[in-house]
Amino acid sequence: MDFRSLLAFLAVTFGREEFDARSVSSLMRWVLREAFLSDPKLVVRTSRKTISNDLRRLYFMGFLKRRRVKRKCKTKSGKTCFRGYEYKYFISSQEWKYLKYLASGQ
Repeated sequence: MDFRSLLAFLAVTFGREEFDARSVSSLMRWVLREAFLSDPKLVVRTSRKTISNDLRRLYFMGFLKRRRVKRKCKTKSGKTCFRGYEYKYFISSQEWKYLKYLASGQ
């Protein structure tokens, strides 16, 4: 999936809400569930690691903004603790302008 189609997918799906790589990956797998039977490369393409790299690339291109939050985990004993960080992304104003430009067809 190229970055333009990913931008459009994020804009249509999440709008002004925050999202992370886990939610984008699971939603893409749900949307493309029938296509997985015919193309096994889609499983790799929609993995959390690949989506995370794509979101990072869009962030550095200026299309996304992000904030760092502590990642909650449960230990073996059942306690909740924080291990590392995850990023919550949201669409920047530059992406909205770019999508408007793409829709105009220039």
